[in-house]
Amino acid sequence: MEKLLSAVTSLTAERDQLQGDLQENVDMMPSLSQELESLDELSEELQSVRAEKETLLSEQSAAAQSSAEEMEKLLSAVTSLTAERDQLQGDLQENVDMMIENQEELRTALEKNRQQRETIKRLENAQTSQQEAPPNETSAQTEELQTLVRLP
Repeated sequence: MEKLLSAVTSLTAERDQLQGDLQENVDMMPSLSQELESLDELSEELQSVRAEKETLLSEQSAAAQSSAEEMEKLLSAVTSLTAERDQLQGDLQENVDMMIENQEELRTALEKNRQQRETIKRLENAQTSQQEAPPNETSAQTEELQTLVRLP
């Protein structure tokens, strides 16, 4: 019987211990519940931050792609403008060369014109002198003037 009594006492002590542990656990329940809610909130916030991160990375990637495309367009425009500038410089040089050539031709034409005016003046003077001079001198002067007119 003593064994039984000892077993009951032991079981009672164990039961009291378990009831104390159970009460501690029950007392901790509101605190654990709050921590669980806080953990849920943190999980939701983490998911939100991850989604925002993905959005930002996606936008950054799109911006980088857009920047690369814009850079490509700008490089293409620079290449096109450089080619156009080179063409215009070539055209300008060609025009300058043509103007120099035209100036040389104009100078030559002006000189020829000046010589022809001198020849005309001489012919006019010769004609005037011919009308006043004797016939032999006149034919010699006429031949000389005809030779001058043919030279240029």
